[in-house]
Amino acid sequence: GTGSGGRLSGVLREVTEDADYHETNFMGMGSTTSPPQPDVTRTYLLGGLQKAVSLFQTSPPFDGRKKVLIIVSSGALDDKGSYADVLAALGQSQVQVFGIALRPFSAVLAADVETRRTLLTV
Repeated sequence: GTGSGGRLSGVLREVTEDADYHETNFMGMGSTTSPPQPDVTRTYLLGGLQKAVSLFQTSPPFDGRKKVLIIVSSGALDDKGSYADVLAALGQSQVQVFGIALRPFSAVLAADVETRRTLLTV
């Protein structure tokens, strides 16, 4: 990220800048265009997970605080099954991973069920 310089700081301004950076650089980066352009109809998690591993491994000691990664998705993961290694690295760093599936409507659609199902694999 840019706001916190690639470290976990907890400063709201830095978190906001990092979220903007993530949206620009990681959302939908599985496109085949050159250079890759975000594809908002797809959901790719691997790049974000790799960045999370780096952040947790290079950030200063956590002084007893728990390490948590929250994944928020409004669509099924299109690269599911490709991140066993990064999940293992997060586990070795004692990072707890939680997934939140968002749905756009009050009715539960098949796509919402698929989003939840793929997040459960993380």
